[in-house]
Amino acid sequence: MREILKERPVKTRRPVRCARARVTMMVMLLSTMTVPDWATAQPDARDTGSAYKGWTTSSLVVRGLDEDLSKELAKGLALSGQRKLVRTQRPVFYPRILEEDLDRARLFLVRRGYPYARIRPRFRPGKGERDVIVSLDVQRGPPVIVDALSLQGFPTSLRDEAHSRMTLQPGSVFSELKLDRSVRSLETLLLDSGHARAIVERKIEKVDSTHVRIAILAEPGAVYRFDDVAVESIPDDLAILVRKTIDIKRGEVYSPSTMVRAQDNLRLLGLFRQIRLHPEDAGPQMLILRADLLPRRSRTVEFGVAYWTEDLLKVRARWEHRNLFGGGRGMAFETSVSRFLQGTRASFWWPALFGPRTRGVVGASVERQREDSYNLLSSGLDLGARFRPTLLTTFRAGIAVSLVDVDIKTAEIGAFTEEGGLLTVLSLGWNRDSSNDRVYPTRGAVTWIRAEWAPPGSVTESHFVLIESAAASYLRLVGETVLAGRLGGGAAWPTGESVDLLPNKRFYAGGATSMRGFGRRKLGPLDGSGAPLGGEAKVEASFELRFPILWRFKGALFVDSGQVWSKWDHMSIDDVEVAVGSGLMVLTPVGPVRADAGFRVTEVEPREPNWVLHVVIGHPY
Repeated sequence: MREILKERPVKTRRPVRCARARVTMMVMLLSTMTVPDWATAQPDARDTGSAYKGWTTSSLVVRGLDEDLSKELAKGLALSGQRKLVRTQRPVFYPRILEEDLDRARLFLVRRGYPYARIRPRFRPGKGERDVIVSLDVQRGPPVIVDALSLQGFPTSLRDEAHSRMTLQPGSVFSELKLDRSVRSLETLLLDSGHARAIVERKIEKVDSTHVRIAILAEPGAVYRFDDVAVESIPDDLAILVRKTIDIKRGEVYSPSTMVRAQDNLRLLGLFRQIRLHPEDAGPQMLILRADLLPRRSRTVEFGVAYWTEDLLKVRARWEHRNLFGGGRGMAFETSVSRFLQGTRASFWWPALFGPRTRGVVGASVERQREDSYNLLSSGLDLGARFRPTLLTTFRAGIAVSLVDVDIKTAEIGAFTEEGGLLTVLSLGWNRDSSNDRVYPTRGAVTWIRAEWAPPGSVTESHFVLIESAAASYLRLVGETVLAGRLGGGAAWPTGESVDLLPNKRFYAGGATSMRGFGRRKLGPLDGSGAPLGGEAKVEASFELRFPILWRFKGALFVDSGQVWSKWDHMSIDDVEVAVGSGLMVLTPVGPVRADAGFRVTEVEPREPNWVLHVVIGHPY
């Protein structure tokens, strides 16, 4: 029997490039164990299938393993082919590809505790001409079992947590992948507990041909604490803001999560284009957090011109200074002009007002709406606060006071009874955006909800409650094919002495970013001339399949549905309109330019056309 081999301890702090060396060492360790009679009596077959060279591999079957293990192995082999949208692209069979797949399969099995596995390839013609079915018959042989597992050097307070993080246990089949994950998890446990210089090593000892002992050795070192934050190369007013935003107090225990939180806090300021945080020794068990920051340009000017089939020409301009008043306090002016909406807004913000992830905003705006059924002019002030507990989630709260003047244009009697005046609105909002790309999302989701309340009393002349929410989700299917879905709705109702809603507080639907079987705002209540009147309730749902065509061109197939009701208690499923359609888009630096054609399937509103063409920049959702 050969001498027992011991694997040299591997420090988890070494670069990733050491992973392949560790795998090779593991293969050497397991392969040098005394080979049992079972393994020597079952040598690998040498049939390379040369008679089927150039044939199409119609299928690859793995036998002899558990179902989950067979699927995992087959997924990583070249002869399994590549999955496309509606079918799997089958590879052409060559003996060289088979040999490479056999090497992959052997390494796969060794890393999962089966170093004595033997694989016999078999071949038989498929149903088609020059089609071959390849089977890999696996004889696993005796697995390598974890005979004993010990954790050494861990602080007493962390031992229970360390044992719970071990995915390998005595009596289980050895897996090098599980061992690596456990070692990384244990090192993270020590780091998160303040052991900034912690090292975790592993030692594998052979017991016999099918058993190993595993020891996890920890050198936790001392618990480190933060002493101070050093900020360099930025103005003093920003240095004060940085220290407040980093939010690390003297004496706080070090942990990587604290470092990540501090970096995210700085990123949310939007003031720096480079953020680097380095913990440095500042004495026994103490660290200085050094912030190396490169500020962004303070002033930006934006100007854009776009064309939509609904708004025709749309112009937007914005000027912004991110540090106009020092300490990250900035101001912006924005104006936009389109066929239906013209507005100007000035806003001032104060970062880290109540905490590192809060921002106070004061704004003033003037807005004019010109719709077929009304004109509306509003001007006012608003005060709000924003809180971002995570990079994905935002909470908002605010109060807005404005003067509203409504000019009724529709001839429909009683369509609008509220004529404006003083309007005070309290608002709350929440949104979460986990999509991977704002221009062309392929995975993740966007969810939001908002609520508005115009309280009773003399502070407002219109009283109402409004709640609206929507969610969009994106799922990558195969390659660049994406399935997108959206569901949204809202309800509002007058309260107190009010008997109706203001025109701009009603819900409207239909258009390029809404239900595409209708024109802009044409879904829902209309007057005798076809002008939109809006309603107290709205529901919309949509599914869209986006897929590549050629070069920068992509296509889309969609199903849209929805409806708007004049009164929220009039809602009925029988009123929901449904449309199907297709779209063609080309990807540009400013986003996809789309042309969508929606065709109505239902006919609840017979006056509207059966199909509508929309041209827009960006996705509907």
